[in-house]
Amino acid sequence: MLKIKDIVRMPNGKVGDVQSIHEGNAIHPDGLAWVRFYRSQRGAWFRVSELRPLKWLND
Repeated sequence: MLKIKDIVRMPNGKVGDVQSIHEGNAIHPDGLAWVRFYRSQRGAWFRVSELRPLKWLND
């Protein structure tokens, strides 16, 4: 289960932390998460199913 402030690896290989999570709808049934890229103030929306949490950092 993905939570806010979890550190995740994105589909493009970058790493960032989850800032916001939106529930699923008809277009994105698994939901969306706003992820802020590390070493940057930029971020992007990703499908929750595409994100891979880094468990060893989130414990």
